[in-house]
Amino acid sequence: KKKNMASPLPLRRIGYDDDGGGKCGKGCIVTSIAACGKAGGRTLVFSGCSDASLSCWDARTGARIQTIVDAHDDWIRCLEVSSDGGLLFSGGRDKAIRVWRICWSGRGSDSSVVLKRAGVLKGHSDWVRCLSCPDGLENKCRLFSGSHDCTIREWDLSSFDEDDGDEDGVGVVGQCISVVRCGDWVRSFLVCLKTKTLYVGFMDFTVKRIQIGMQRSRGLVLQEFKGHGGEILCMCTSRLERKAQAASSSSSSSFSSLSSRKDELLDVDVNLALDSVRDPGNLGTIIRICDWFGLRHLILSHDCCDCYNPKVVRATSGSLARVKVHYVESLSQELERLEVPVIGASAKGSSIYASEFSFPSSGVLVVGNEGQGLSEEVTQVLDQTVSIPSYGEDAESLNVAVATGILISEIKRNGNASTITEGR
Repeated sequence: KKKNMASPLPLRRIGYDDDGGGKCGKGCIVTSIAACGKAGGRTLVFSGCSDASLSCWDARTGARIQTIVDAHDDWIRCLEVSSDGGLLFSGGRDKAIRVWRICWSGRGSDSSVVLKRAGVLKGHSDWVRCLSCPDGLENKCRLFSGSHDCTIREWDLSSFDEDDGDEDGVGVVGQCISVVRCGDWVRSFLVCLKTKTLYVGFMDFTVKRIQIGMQRSRGLVLQEFKGHGGEILCMCTSRLERKAQAASSSSSSSFSSLSSRKDELLDVDVNLALDSVRDPGNLGTIIRICDWFGLRHLILSHDCCDCYNPKVVRATSGSLARVKVHYVESLSQELERLEVPVIGASAKGSSIYASEFSFPSSGVLVVGNEGQGLSEEVTQVLDQTVSIPSYGEDAESLNVAVATGILISEIKRNGNASTITEGR
């Protein structure tokens, strides 16, 4: 206990037997926990126990707000809160997933919460071991559940979007969207929506990456990780990956117009656009190059790789948070609308090292696909082409990320020596 801690919360040790006999008066095991917050109000902690009770606590004061006795017919094994904080899900040894509506009333510190039973999801034939309700699905609410019946199920929760006001009415959902059949007991899992894969921890001490999205099929194992000396009971994802998943549904699936950002783009010395660059590693490296040379905007054609692909995110080494990526439906049309000089990288262009070459202020440098170069539509709107001369005899081409780095470096060297950041 810290001496300066005001009103420390009392601690209590309870005993339990192997069966968690809470109903027999021997105490109980807290088997699962989940938390959610309300904007401008309190943070709630939910706990499930081996005596099948479900409790709600105030995280700040430690006060118990509500306890539901016999919330399940057996142990509660896992809890999960929906991404919007409106629903609580509990899975138990009774093979059922129960849905609870988190009902707030009042405002601020005076608000109160009551858990109301909203429904039950049925389909598993053994313990429900773990639950996950990931972010990243626009206008959709999905729940994934793992069980000792060697399956992971995906559930559509749209039927619980609105409270019908009937306190006694409980919806029963017996049909899930998809079932991934695994070869062993599922102990824990992690959902990666963007790559449509699951990372599943099994009873045999292994983690396997499994493809999802196929209706009632045996999961296709894409990768296996070995090395643990025990069961994998929990997994988590990095903050950058969570940010990527949350943003992926809106960033990569929608296109923006550069007209609204014209003043922003014209306020810099050079902008970069990519035409059909599809390799994740190359795109991630180029984003990192933009960050290093101070380019705050990157324009991508609609068929470029998704900037929130996990391989891209890793390759950026954090630079993705500092470079604004703009996807456009028609790169050639957007470049025309900017009404600025457009310079394209081409093997047939003038040498970037030529003394007469000068990159125009606020111009756009366009780099194309490594194998096919710039598209015909983009080529038609170019004002000039440049190239990196080859001094070897057998090399056919440069890697697109390497070429981009050389071009940006030369442009910066010739026109912006005074803007170099000291110490870098």
